[in-house]
Amino acid sequence: MREMIDFNGEKLRAIREEKCLTQRELASRAGVTQVYLSKIECNHIIPRRAVCEKLAWALRVDPDEFFGPAGETLDDIENYTRMFEKVRAMGM
Repeated sequence: MREMIDFNGEKLRAIREEKCLTQRELASRAGVTQVYLSKIECNHIIPRRAVCEKLAWALRVDPDEFFGPAGETLDDIENYTRMFEKVRAMGM
């Protein structure tokens, strides 16, 4: 597993949502509180390695899935494209 400083709560949230779980459901499965899970997903705190492993077990994924930058979604790419087109139209 990577260094905990590289933990990305956004990736945890994306995986949880992909598995159609609420924060409350995942928290219960992993043995943490919903408030603690929320803080992790918002990157307000970095979980301990043991908590990371519990979350991965509860989601049935490799803990390494939670590390590194979050991937861009199609919505992100479409938003960037629209912004670029507006800037180009302004002559910048």
